[in-house]
Amino acid sequence: MPIEIADLPRELQSKLERILLRFDETWNADALASVVSELNESAEFRQLAVQELIKIDLEHRWRHGESRNVEGYQPLLESTGLHGGIPADLILSEFLARYAAGQKPSAKEYQQRFPEQYAEFKRLFQQEKSRRSGLQSRQQNDVEQTQAFRPTDGGTAAIDTEAEKTQLSPGALPQQFGRYQIRKRLGAGAMGAVYLAHD
Repeated sequence: MPIEIADLPRELQSKLERILLRFDETWNADALASVVSELNESAEFRQLAVQELIKIDLEHRWRHGESRNVEGYQPLLESTGLHGGIPADLILSEFLARYAAGQKPSAKEYQQRFPEQYAEFKRLFQQEKSRRSGLQSRQQNDVEQTQAFRPTDGGTAAIDTEAEKTQLSPGALPQQFGRYQIRKRLGAGAMGAVYLAHD
């Protein structure tokens, strides 16, 4: 079973989050190879880091108008010791990046390109859809609780939370969660998800 971010010791989770945040904030088209070359931790850490970096790279490239398919990362993945096809969560990342860029990729296309990973891709897609829907519901609940504690005297002591300001469309991640700015979902396991956030 592949390692996930939540499986790492806390200090390595923090280190990986810093690497990913820096890469996301300073991204350019040539940055991926440079960041990967600086990874000197264990093989498992490097493999996981490369996969998460690829997700960020995909997102940026599609946002900047470059039609980059996940198959283009196969040599990099193999250099980390990952063989046997592209992981389904990377396939999903390409799908979501394309969708965010305004494309409407079809399930049939992904079934044809990735027949062996398609069942897992579909499962992860449904999981992501449910997770985002749950975040939307929780955020709406936060807004309702905040409104319930508003003073009714017209005073200036009204609680003004970020949750009230952030509107979610179906399937979108919140921009803010408490004091944290949500950048992106990094990964998920059986017990929950890990998000890249800025304090």
